[in-house]
Amino acid sequence: MRKCSVILFVLLLSVMSGNAQNLMRHFYNSTSVIRYEPAINQYILSGNIAPPLLSGMDNSGPGGPLSRIQLQLLDDQLNTLWLKTYATQTEVSHAMSVQGSCRKLTNAFYTAGAIRTADGGYLICGTSVQSSEISGCTGIPYYSQPFLLKTNSTGAVIWYKRYDVEGGFSAMVEDRATGRLIACGSMNGFYSDGLIVCTDAGGNVLWSRGDKVTDPYPGANLSTSYARIIPFTTASGQFCYALAGNADQKGMGIDGGILITLVDANGAFYHDAMLHQGAFHMFPNCFDVADAGGGKLVLTGSSIDASGGFPCGSDLNSALIMVKLDPMTFVVDFFKQYNKIAGTYSYGQGLNVWRRGPLTRYCISGSNSGTAIYLETDDNGNLLRYTPHNPSDASKGGLMTINTLGNYPVYSGSYPGGTYVVRNNYGFDCAGDVMVSVANLPSVNAPSDHYIISVPAIEEVMLSYSFPYSESNACGVLKPAPTDIAMLPGEQAVSLFPNPAQSALHIQTGNDYMPAEAAVYDLTGREVLRQAVSGTSFSLPVASLLPGVYGIRITDRNGKVQLARFVKE
Repeated sequence: MRKCSVILFVLLLSVMSGNAQNLMRHFYNSTSVIRYEPAINQYILSGNIAPPLLSGMDNSGPGGPLSRIQLQLLDDQLNTLWLKTYATQTEVSHAMSVQGSCRKLTNAFYTAGAIRTADGGYLICGTSVQSSEISGCTGIPYYSQPFLLKTNSTGAVIWYKRYDVEGGFSAMVEDRATGRLIACGSMNGFYSDGLIVCTDAGGNVLWSRGDKVTDPYPGANLSTSYARIIPFTTASGQFCYALAGNADQKGMGIDGGILITLVDANGAFYHDAMLHQGAFHMFPNCFDVADAGGGKLVLTGSSIDASGGFPCGSDLNSALIMVKLDPMTFVVDFFKQYNKIAGTYSYGQGLNVWRRGPLTRYCISGSNSGTAIYLETDDNGNLLRYTPHNPSDASKGGLMTINTLGNYPVYSGSYPGGTYVVRNNYGFDCAGDVMVSVANLPSVNAPSDHYIISVPAIEEVMLSYSFPYSESNACGVLKPAPTDIAMLPGEQAVSLFPNPAQSALHIQTGNDYMPAEAAVYDLTGREVLRQAVSGTSFSLPVASLLPGVYGIRITDRNGKVQLARFVKE
C-alpha cells in the first residue's frame, strides 16, 4: 500500500509542479537585462532608469524623464548590492550653468547590456542620443551614436567613448586572449546596415565593418542590424565570434531573414549569410543566439507572416521560433515555430543552453501579445514546457542566462512597473504550463556582404552617481524570499521557508493539523524523513538530507493530503 501511495505522490507532484513557484523579483522603474557572472557568483542587471532628478539636476524632457544608464549588481538571491547611473561632464555643466527652462541634463542613453571584463570591472554598451526633441532645449548639437562605458569593479568610470557614426550597439564581448572589445549593432539610421567595431582595451578602434544583404526578391532593399555576439567554435575547431541579427524591409513587413556572421578578433570573416523562409511575405527575425556545441548555433526570434496585408501586416501575425544550424554550411537541424495563432504577436527574446548532466535543454524567454512566456525544449526542439506568466507580474520577455554554479536558468524582462527577474532553480513558475502547437518551417539562404568603414572614437568625461533602488518579491503578493508554494486545485497553499533550506525547514499551512504526519521523499519516490506534526505551522529537521530537490506529503487524521516541494542546499 505504501508503494502505491508513493507512486501516487510522485505523479501528483509532477502534475501540480506547474503551480509551484520560482523566485521572482520586481525592480521598480527600470528596464533591464540579466547576466550571470560565475567568477563572483553575482548577476549584472543592466538597462535604463528614468529619474526626474539626478543628484538634484533636472532630468526631464518633453516626453518625460530622460533615459539614463543603469548598472546594478545583484547577489545570487537577486538582492541588490549597488546601483550606479551616469551623466557626461558636458551635460552636467549645461545643467549647472544654463539659466531658464533648459537648466537640465540633455542626453538620453539606451543601454543594451553589460559584461564583466577580465580586470574585474564592467563594460556597458548602447546608444547615446542628444537632440532638441528629446531634451526640449534648442541649439544643442544632435547625435545618435553607439557608446562604450568602462568602469572598475565598483562602477566608477575608467573611460567613456562614443563612436562617430549614426547608430547604436546592441551587444559586445571581450576577447580574453587579446583584451580586444568587439561590439555590434547597426548604423546609418532607419534604413540601416549592420555594424561591427573592434577596439583595444581602452576603446580605441582597431577595425570596423559594415554589413549589407541583397534582398533575394528583386527591387527591394533590406535594412541590416546585429542583435547579439557570442564566442563560438566551428565544427572544424576554429574559434571565432558568431553574430546574429536581422535583414528586413524596415517598416514594410514584406520580406527578410536572419543574418549570421562569423568573424574573429582580427577581423577575418569565415561566413556571412542570411537565412529566410523562401516565401515572399513570410520571414524570420532573430533576437538571440547561443552556442549549441558541436559547431552548431541555436537561435530564437519570430516568424513573421505578412501575407495578410501591406504594409505592416506582420505586426498582427507572428510566432516564436527556434532554429538550430551549422553556420558554416547553413545545414539546418530544425526550424520550429511554436504556438502560431492568427492575430497574435509572439517572439523569443532571450535564449540559452541548459546542460543537465547528459541532457541538453534550450530555454527561451519571450512574449505573446502582452504576456511574458518561458519555453523549454530538448536538443531537437521538441517542446517540454510553455509557461505564460500573469501579465501583471511579467508582461514581456528579456534575456536568458544560466547560473552555472547552481545549474539553473535565470531570465529577465519587463512588467508594468519596471523589470522582473525569475530564478528558475525549482523548474516551475508562478503560472502553470500549457500545451501549444509546434510546426516545422522551410528554410533557404542568401549571401551577405561586409565592407570596411572608418568609425572615429570621441572621448568624453563621464561621471558616476550612486542611485537608490526599490525591489520586492513578485507573483502578485509580497512574500519572504525565497519561497516555494505548491497548491492542489481547491486547496490552501503550503508555504515553505527558507527555501532552499540548510538545517530546518519551516512550514505554514492553510489547515490546522491535529494531529497529522509529514513525510519527505526524494525525486525517486524514496521516503527519507517522516515526522508527526500539529498546528498550522511546524518545522522539519533537514540537515541530514543530501543536497537536492525533495517533495513533502502532509496527511491529516481524515486522510486529507497537501503536497509541496523544496530544495536542500
